Amino acid sequence: MRPRQKWRFENSPRKLASPDRIADFGFRIADCNPFSTHGRDVPCHDVILRADRFRILELMDTIDYGNPKSAIRNPQSRSLFFALSMSCFPQKLATACFLVLLLSRADWGQEPAKEVKDKIDQAIQSAYQTASAGFPCKLKSKGKPKMLRWEEVDRCLNSAAERVDWDALRRELESLRAASRVSAEEFRGTVESGLSHHALTYERVFAVKNPEALLPLTNSLLKFLPADSLEDVPVFDRVGTQVGTFLGTYSYERSGGLASANTYRLALFQYTDRNGNVQPAGDKLLLDSFGVPWKEAQNRRGFRLPSDKLFQ
Repeated sequence: MRPRQKWRFENSPRKLASPDRIADFGFRIADCNPFSTHGRDVPCHDVILRADRFRILELMDTIDYGNPKSAIRNPQSRSLFFALSMSCFPQKLATACFLVLLLSRADWGQEPAKEVKDKIDQAIQSAYQTASAGFPCKLKSKGKPKMLRWEEVDRCLNSAAERVDWDALRRELESLRAASRVSAEEFRGTVESGLSHHALTYERVFAVKNPEALLPLTNSLLKFLPADSLEDVPVFDRVGTQVGTFLGTYSYERSGGLASANTYRLALFQYTDRNGNVQPAGDKLLLDSFGVPWKEAQNRRGFRLPSDKLFQ
């Protein structure tokens, strides 16, 4: 039979003697054995189980949340993190589990340092400079209402993306990621933020003489469109009737069938009609079926380098 523990908590001081003690009962978290279930070593989950949630909250007060990096790198903090993680599953201690998530976020969810962010920003800015070497592209219009030629729109945008050395950019970012020692999620978030920050407005991408022309919402244009860029801009069909206002983009993916393992993805869009209902674009292949007024779109961000070639 397991010997009864001699230490008790009822009369323990309410304040901790040091950050690495629970209720000041003389046991250091760093000394517990997370794999022990009997014998002279004290199991970590027993320590947590015997500390009520108020004393755990006192321990949480000793963490410097303004500087989570230094807190989690402290040996006692790391031992506490591991001890609490051992308690979550056998004892279902909600407060301990919450603290585990909090501490783990401080360690694994930290953002890249400013120096790394600056290097990421420089790499992205260089890619945009390469892509925009041929801007602005002169566009002609045709038909009535005047719709800018979709072929010229697609050629301009796709050629710009092809000018970027994606392999070199990916290797550079991978090197920065390895040096930053942050989570892949946080690193990708920093890259995505940089890509959006440097997105170019349409007036820098296209040169259009007729301000009354419509900019066609092609699949390629939607592929490079930053999120929320054209939100609430009027959408017209090819005969010049306003069908609603632009809502946002979404992706449509389809495989090549049994005879082919290839898949392709199309960028589509939704709009809000005059009755307030959300409507998808009727066609999957969008050329000049819909358009937005150039005078409404020209100051909006329209060309954002995609990240799908950087993160497989």
